[in-house]
Amino acid sequence: MRRFFLFSLLLILLLASCAPGGNTGTCSDGICVKIRSAGAIKKKTSIPMVIKVKTDKDLPETRITLSVYPGGIIEDAADKTDVVSKKNGAVAEIAWKKNMGAGQEITITQNIRFEEPGDYSVMVMIFGHNIDVRDLVVLRITNEDGIEFLADTPLPPSTQAPLITVTPGPSPTFLPTETLRPSPSPEIVEATPTTEPTDEPFSMPTIPAYP
Repeated sequence: MRRFFLFSLLLILLLASCAPGGNTGTCSDGICVKIRSAGAIKKKTSIPMVIKVKTDKDLPETRITLSVYPGGIIEDAADKTDVVSKKNGAVAEIAWKKNMGAGQEITITQNIRFEEPGDYSVMVMIFGHNIDVRDLVVLRITNEDGIEFLADTPLPPSTQAPLITVTPGPSPTFLPTETLRPSPSPEIVEATPTTEPTDEPFSMPTIPAYP
């Protein structure tokens, strides 16, 4: 659930901060960035990702970052002299530092790989000197040929994940329930009052007179 939330947040931030340029990538303030796959999109296969950056102004020490989420593998960097690679949780990330001049365009090709089917976001970001330009694609990896979706393309439901089905078993047989007869109410016997014996009054015997 947390992975799904992070992936959704990543897409929202991208669409909110950048004007999607369709197949041309994303442009902002004279800087254009684009990322696309350049090979077969298959599971457990190196997928070349081509990054193109073009600028109309000088960009000294510009940081170009490629991030893959969730769980992608970034293979050996194409240019190791100015690259930093790290793994931040479920995000695989690699960055290049470039000094670009006005009117310059550079291209970087980086291989990535996925071991399991699923939807993965692959994003390139340009940072530095109040610059934040991004472009993103979503790669749907399947057991056969995968698909690439651009940032402004709604993702159709994936058919890769198997549906959870319940195999019906034999219907349970219920034994007849014995009907319990109500217990007879206990007979109430009224107690017969007991008469206490009364003592006869004691009478003194009469003594005859002495002659």
